[in-house]
Amino acid sequence: GARRFVTALIPGEKDTLRSRLLDPETSLELWNDLLRPGSGINSAFRIVPTRSTDFQHLRDGWVRGMTMRTREAATSRGGASGSGAGEFEDEAFAASMAQFNSLFGGRGKAPKGSVVVLTRDAAGKLGIMYQGVGGRMEGYGEVVDERIARLIWLGYLGGKNVSSEDARRRIVEGVVDLVERPVGTVVAKVE
Repeated sequence: GARRFVTALIPGEKDTLRSRLLDPETSLELWNDLLRPGSGINSAFRIVPTRSTDFQHLRDGWVRGMTMRTREAATSRGGASGSGAGEFEDEAFAASMAQFNSLFGGRGKAPKGSVVVLTRDAAGKLGIMYQGVGGRMEGYGEVVDERIARLIWLGYLGGKNVSSEDARRRIVEGVVDLVERPVGTVVAKVE
C-alpha cells in the first residue's frame, strides 16, 4: 500500500512539551533559556486594553511582573539557565529599568480598543509601539538590555503567576504546533 510519513511530534512528545511549558517550575527555566540572546527568536505581544486604562497602570503592571521574576531568580538555584541572585543586581540593569520606566512618562491614556505592541528581537531588544483607536502606529522607544524584554516575556509565559493564564495556554499551544517536525522527517512509517 501507499506509505505515509508521520511528520509531527508523536503524542507523548507533544504532551511532555506542553506540560513542561505550563508547569510553574520548569516553564520558567525553559522560557528563560529560550529567550536568551542568540536563540534566534523574534516575537511580539499585542496588547489591547479591554477597558480604558493609562500607560502608568500598564507600566506598573509590567514592572510588578519583572520584580516578581527577579525575586524568583534570586531565590532559585541558578540552574542551567544561569539566572540567579546577581543577574539583576548590577547598575546597568537599574539603568535599563529606569529607561523602561521613562518610555511611558507623560503618555496619558490607553483607551479601550487601543493597541500596545511589545516587540523582542533575536538579540533581546525591547521595542514599544502604540496605536490609538483608529490612529497610526507610533514607536515609543526601545530598551537594548535583553533582560528587560526577557522579564516581561517571562511575566506572560513562565512561573507560577503569569499575567494571563489563558494567554499562556494559547501561546503554549502555538509553540507545540510550531515545533512539529518538518514535512519529510521520518519518525515512523505507516503502511
